[in-house]
Amino acid sequence: MRFLSAFFLIIGAAIQVQGRLQVLDLKSQEPIQGAQVLIGYGKDNPFQGNVFQTDEDGFILPVSMWQEPLPVTVEAQGYTRATYWAITQDAAKVYLSRKPLETPYVIKGKTTSYGRLRRDGKIDFGLVLPALSREQMIRFNISTIMSPDFDTIRVIGRRFLIPSNISLPQQTESYILPLRFNKPSFRLSLNDSDIYTI
Repeated sequence: MRFLSAFFLIIGAAIQVQGRLQVLDLKSQEPIQGAQVLIGYGKDNPFQGNVFQTDEDGFILPVSMWQEPLPVTVEAQGYTRATYWAITQDAAKVYLSRKPLETPYVIKGKTTSYGRLRRDGKIDFGLVLPALSREQMIRFNISTIMSPDFDTIRVIGRRFLIPSNISLPQQTESYILPLRFNKPSFRLSLNDSDIYTI
């Protein structure tokens, strides 16, 4: 009998640990220590003591009063505050993005080694961006791919704006008239200090 009760205590402890909410850095997937977590609609709503702080592993303590899906608002120093709607504590993970720099870093360069380009009626281009994590791929957002900054190119005397992280190797394609493209350079703005794979 003692063995069975000890067994159920161990199982109960495992379930509690599994059901805790964890706060992670969106990019690095590392836990965020000291994040403030508000469960519900405001302080003490829908229950008393609904503000928590994450431990060194990014977890908050199990919350016995949290029985239904509720909004969860999370903030931490150096991160943008985020609210997740209709969250339950069962193995929930929430993510914070670092606050952007006031003055972003800018990387400039030229893309090369396209080889021999075919005239096939399709414009060949290069796209320069930071490598995407698995989490970013799952939560895919086109704004993470295309630069918000633009460069101007001229084609048959007209000006066109294209995202600055796109480069166009020198090429000619025919669309009734031959059109020449040549924008080998790119600009890429990075809004936080980090090590990037481009």
